[in-house]
Amino acid sequence: MKHSNEGGVGWVLRDFAGIPKLAGGEGEGLFGNAIMAEAEAIRKGLEAVVGSDVGTSARLVVESDSKDLIQMLNKAVTVDVILEIYLQDIWRLPSLFQSVRFYFTPRHCNCGAHLIAALLSIAKDLVGMS
Repeated sequence: MKHSNEGGVGWVLRDFAGIPKLAGGEGEGLFGNAIMAEAEAIRKGLEAVVGSDVGTSARLVVESDSKDLIQMLNKAVTVDVILEIYLQDIWRLPSLFQSVRFYFTPRHCNCGAHLIAALLSIAKDLVGMS
């Protein structure tokens, strides 16, 4: 994504013990920058949980390795206008659950979601070659 602005997004839903319960993503996307891709991953992940059997009684913890995005989601800093459409969607989704909290996590703790995004991007490129 660094050179083409194309990239994939991935997300992983784990239970309280850290065991993955749902995972997904998309291999195609055009993003102005990395923070837009991260916002899209959070939005897609929350939408997938809404459509799953997790239920609205769930208490979700959303983790991202984008400190700036987490600060915007928690309304700790001013929202970047280019992210406003993503953030409006993300802020709407927590009303469907018992609670949703947004936390920053270092990249090495978020490797599952990045691996899914990378694999989807590679798969998209391979399909395009055939």
